[in-house]
Amino acid sequence: SNENDFVVDSHFHIWDVADPASGHKADILGGPATLHPQYTTQIYEEDMKGTNKRVKAAIFVECLPAGDGVGEVAWVRKHAKNTVIKAIVARADLRAPNIDEILKQFVDTSEDAALPVRGVRQILNHEPSWPYVDHGHIISSPEFEHGFTLLAKYNLAFDLHLNPHQMLEAAAFLHKHKDVKVVINHLGCPKLGTDRHEQTLSEWRAGMAALAAVGPHVFVKLSMLCYVHPDWANPDGLLPGLLNEILDLFGPDRCMWASNYPVDKFMGVPPSQLTPLLDQVLAARGPDAINAVYRTTASRLYGLE
Repeated sequence: SNENDFVVDSHFHIWDVADPASGHKADILGGPATLHPQYTTQIYEEDMKGTNKRVKAAIFVECLPAGDGVGEVAWVRKHAKNTVIKAIVARADLRAPNIDEILKQFVDTSEDAALPVRGVRQILNHEPSWPYVDHGHIISSPEFEHGFTLLAKYNLAFDLHLNPHQMLEAAAFLHKHKDVKVVINHLGCPKLGTDRHEQTLSEWRAGMAALAAVGPHVFVKLSMLCYVHPDWANPDGLLPGLLNEILDLFGPDRCMWASNYPVDKFMGVPPSQLTPLLDQVLAARGPDAINAVYRTTASRLYGLE
């Protein structure tokens, strides 16, 4: 297979709700983990054979474990030996009183582990709300700000998972903290094709423009397309245009592909559908754009090089 087929998957999960060490809870992970209590790296690697790419490196992203994220990191390291997993984005509630200690532990253990923690995620989506999100303005709380500033000290990226109506507030916050690399998850989670379609679309456009303008250290994952619109896979539908808007706004050097497996899998997206739409959009932009989105942007952000 040709070198161009090798890709970095910037966002995927493994979980095991039966193993207490994982911290994974079926009720938190929702439908997928209730029906599929275990998703292993082996199943993932098998699934990826159904795509038109060859994944040579993948970033494990936290699965909302119970506790402070430290246990899940240890669990992933145990299960990731000799696999495609090359880095971890760990769970952290940046408001935790002992956040400095937690982040220090992530980084210190990365020294001796073959599998480093390169970033953290704290999901912020409110209305529609995700687990552990107690209100819509976490990003503006002094406790969150304190934890966020420590990310620079430990050279950890922040995975920003939020709704479009929260983006202007997030952009204002990020303008004050330009020393932390940030990656917006899943195109910014716009939920389109509903009765709020026009409103969400305009919030999303304004919000993504504001986030892009914060600076070149703000990135975006082109992923979970199936969440965006019921007709997401239609090459003549809405999604190619939205992907082009993001590529124009951020540039391919700040955009990265991700499978979001097995979440997308359990939302009905087979491996064969994970890349054709993006391939179509990128083909018009040429080899440099393809190389950035499928390989180099994620490698740079998560320190794989």
